[in-house]
Amino acid sequence: MSDTANRDNQRALTKTRGLVLDKWFEINFCRFMRGLAPISPTLSDMPTEILNQVFEKLEPKDRLACRKVCSSLRTAVVKFGMHFDKVMVAIIETMVFLSLGEEVILYSEENNDAVVVGRKKKSTFEGKTYLEIAIKDLETVMNHVSTLFLTIDADAQQGFITTFRKTLKESKCVNVRMLYLVGFSFDGILSILPIFICQVLNNITLFKTTAVNRFERIEELDQWKNAKECIILSTSPLSNQIEQLFHLREFQICISHLPIQHAIKIKDAS
Repeated sequence: MSDTANRDNQRALTKTRGLVLDKWFEINFCRFMRGLAPISPTLSDMPTEILNQVFEKLEPKDRLACRKVCSSLRTAVVKFGMHFDKVMVAIIETMVFLSLGEEVILYSEENNDAVVVGRKKKSTFEGKTYLEIAIKDLETVMNHVSTLFLTIDADAQQGFITTFRKTLKESKCVNVRMLYLVGFSFDGILSILPIFICQVLNNITLFKTTAVNRFERIEELDQWKNAKECIILSTSPLSNQIEQLFHLREFQICISHLPIQHAIKIKDAS
């Protein structure tokens, strides 16, 4: 960008700031004349350019923390974005771990309140559940990440998936291109996959998945039809579903026995 363009942008930003200050001077002057106390501008009244300059100086995990300050800041952070390359989530019994690079945030319950611990800071949210808080944070993160790992403990599966679907049923995880689901039940996978935009989701990995003998139900999903690559490491045999993988550009499966007729089909399809 040229020096002239930079000066023009700076001049426009200064003008915007001046208009905001003029507005608040006028409001407070009117309040003063009426004998009312002055009020201060909120984050929602600040120009977007100013907020974006602040967010640019923050690490993505710090922007996530900013969301909890107030609704205005939460909206601004969501609009600005956070841009994570990889996010890992582990749901274990009564805890959720959210890993954002080197930062790990722990969500749990204490005295019927949600507790969030991260960066040696502990926050308590009265009247909230730890799953509700964790999935709300995950909702924001998922809109700005290309690779997402979700691993779950069997005992935590039902509660997580119910809250997950309830919270994210209107959301679309636009930027998620690679999805790893570890330990999820067959029904859990069917509930989660439709949330992702099928034109963006290229790679699906299913690890420790059960009941793949009903794999034809996953095959009906647009997310599966549009995927390019897939890895399936299952506790159930998958040999009967070989042909359902042929539309993929690349796939990897783990099976204990491969009938000769299926080996021939793989050879013919290659």
